Amino acid sequence: MHRIGSVRTGLLAVAVLLIALTVLAPITFAAKSVTVYVSYETDEAKIFMDAFQKDTGIQVNWIRQSTGTILNRLRAEKANPQADVWVGGSWGGYGAAADEGLFEPYVSPQAQYIPDKYKDAKSRWTGVYVGTIGFATNKDFLAKHPWVKAPTSWFDLLNPVYRHNIQMPNPGSSGTAMTTVAALIQIMGWDDAFEYLKDLDKNIQLYTEHGSAGGAAAGRGECAVGIIFAQDILHLIYAEHNPLVLSFPKEGTGYEVGGLALIKGAKHPDEAKVFIDWMLSEKAQNMWAKTGFYHMPTRIGAALSEGWPPASEINVINYDNNWVGANRDKIVAAWTKEVLQK
Repeated sequence: MHRIGSVRTGLLAVAVLLIALTVLAPITFAAKSVTVYVSYETDEAKIFMDAFQKDTGIQVNWIRQSTGTILNRLRAEKANPQADVWVGGSWGGYGAAADEGLFEPYVSPQAQYIPDKYKDAKSRWTGVYVGTIGFATNKDFLAKHPWVKAPTSWFDLLNPVYRHNIQMPNPGSSGTAMTTVAALIQIMGWDDAFEYLKDLDKNIQLYTEHGSAGGAAAGRGECAVGIIFAQDILHLIYAEHNPLVLSFPKEGTGYEVGGLALIKGAKHPDEAKVFIDWMLSEKAQNMWAKTGFYHMPTRIGAALSEGWPPASEINVINYDNNWVGANRDKIVAAWTKEVLQK
C-alpha cells in the first residue's frame, strides 16, 4: 500500500506541475516584443535598443543592414512583413518605400516636436536624426596660410589658394555628393549651379567614391578641404583627433534625414508604435549627444553632441528630397558630362 500511495503521490505531483506549466506557458510566450530593421551604425544602434528594452520591458529583435538592402528586403517581404519598424538610414530610401505603400501612416504624439521639414507630409515616416553638409579644413593648412580662414561660403572654395587641394565625393556613387550637388542646384538654380561646379572643378584634387573619404584625407593633410557630412567631420575631430575645423556655407547647405517608420502589415503594431514614440521622446533624442557618432537630433531643443553649433546657426535649406529622387539620374548625367568629362 505504501508503494501504491507513493506512486499516486508522485503522479499527482506531476499532474500539478503539468497544469502549472500549461497555465504559465501562455504568459511566457505572450511577452511583448518588436522586430526592428536598423540602418545606422551597429554600436550606436545597440545603445538605443538596450535603452528602449530597459525602459519599456518590450523585447527588441533587431537586424542592422544598409538603407538599400533594407528597402529591397521590405519589397521582398511585402506580402508577409518580417519586421515592425525601420529606423535610421537615408530618407531617400524611406521616400521610395512610402511611395510603394510599404509603410503604415502613423502620427506619434511626439511628432509635434519634430520640424515639418524632417518628416513626411503624409505621416508615413518621421526623422530621428539629421546630417548636414559641411566643410572639413585642415588646421595645418590654415596655419601655413594665415590670411585664409576656414570657408564659410560656397564661393570661398573657389579661392586659388585651394587649387587642386579640395576633395569631394562623386555623385554617381555617393549619397553625400548627391546631397551636395542637389543642394547647390536648389540654392543657385540648375544653370548657375553647374557653372559653379565647373569653376570648383579647378580646385578639386580628387572625386572620391565614398562620402567621408575627403574629410579623412584632409585630416591626414593630403588635401586642404573635404566636403562631407558634418557628423563625419565631428567624428574625425573628437573621436579620431584629426586637426580639422568644421564650418558651414552661409548661403545654405543640404542635409539628409535618418527616418523612422511603421511597416505596413507589422505583426506587432502596438509595440511598434511604442518604439516610435520612444525614439522621438525627449529622453531618446537627447541620447544622440552621448553615442559618440555625432548625429544631430531632429527634436526641437534636444541636446547636441560636442562640436555642433546651435541649429539656428546652420543655414539649412528647405531641401526637396522628392525632387532629388525624381531627378537623380538627370543630375548624375549632367554632372558627368558638364563637370567630370570636361
